[in-house]
Order: sequence, then structure tokens, then C-alpha cells
Amino acid sequence: MWDIVLGNLRVTLKIILFVGFFMTIIDFLEIRYKEKINQILTGRPLNQYVLSSLLGSIPG
Repeated sequence: MWDIVLGNLRVTLKIILFVGFFMTIIDFLEIRYKEKINQILTGRPLNQYVLSSLLGSIPG
């Protein structure tokens, strides 16, 4: 019984650390390149449509 609980807890902890790590990386990149991202997105309207289509096609 405890083997199942501890196994699930271990997997849950790995997922939490994985998601937290990538959220930190994405936030850092957003802060670092905020002006560049805004310039790319607002420069041409086509860029907005392409990026939103790509993000919309990602499941989840």
C-alpha cells in the first residue's frame, strides 16, 4: 500500500519540479526579451496570426 502512495508522491514531486522549473525559465525569458517580443508581435499583423495559430495548435 505504502509503495503505491510513495511512488505516486515521487512522480507528483517530479512533475511539480518540472513545471516550476520551466515556468521560471519562461518568466526569465519574458522579462529579458520583453521589448523584442513586443516589437516582433506589433511590427506586422501577420506575425500575430502566425504565432496565435501555432500556439492554438499545441494541445493542452
